[in-house]
Amino acid sequence: MKQFLSLLFITFFTTYATDMPSEPFIVSTGNAEINIKPDLANISFRLQITEEESEEAMEKFALRSEDIKVFLAKYQIPGQDITASELNKEAIRNYNKSKLSSSSAHQIAAYRFSRSYTVTLKKLEIYPEFMSDLLKLDNVYSSRSTFNSSKREELEKQLMKDAMSSARNKARTMAEIAGASIKGVYAISDTGLNDLGARFILSQYPHPLHEDFSFNDKAGFARASSASARLKNSIEIPKTLKITAKINAIFSLLN
Repeated sequence: MKQFLSLLFITFFTTYATDMPSEPFIVSTGNAEINIKPDLANISFRLQITEEESEEAMEKFALRSEDIKVFLAKYQIPGQDITASELNKEAIRNYNKSKLSSSSAHQIAAYRFSRSYTVTLKKLEIYPEFMSDLLKLDNVYSSRSTFNSSKREELEKQLMKDAMSSARNKARTMAEIAGASIKGVYAISDTGLNDLGARFILSQYPHPLHEDFSFNDKAGFARASSASARLKNSIEIPKTLKITAKINAIFSLLN
């Protein structure tokens, strides 16, 4: 058993020794965050039609597609802020256990036509009304909204710099306590500290930073007089968008 443990230790050391700094080092983590007001939203949804006859499904899909065009034109959404996928057609088949051995076991029961849309809404003040009208459209499914800031890229870069500065300050304090000083940066990463050689690389932008939302109160919902108004009032815009960044760093030390 001792021989096995010794062999395991030697294998572990050989595997990771080349990834470790050749001089004394210190590991530090820095964090930064900011709370901003979102100014745009990305809204995704799917138009889907299912009918027994392919021609009927196609005709209905064409009509609903025109409804979406009219809807987007109403809110003056420019073409560059609309992304639509290719038209998808699939056959819906029945599954009949009693006819598993026959060719009719999976007969076509219907045809489904679908297309996914993504809309960037840059006038966030119209978001509640926009979503209310979208949800009223027939055959629209899987709507989802994500909120963002038009200044996100520059904010992310600044947060990464602030996180790195925080990591450096923590490392400097720990080094002083140990009677040493920081020589330089050995490696940095936005992930964990395992497998030092592979994981410690400069993260790419835009960085997948954590975000959190704070929403408005819902006092207006109870005062709404109609179903349409209640729906619009129940669709909220986050008051703030919290973006955070984290940096893990290894600093070489001078004794």
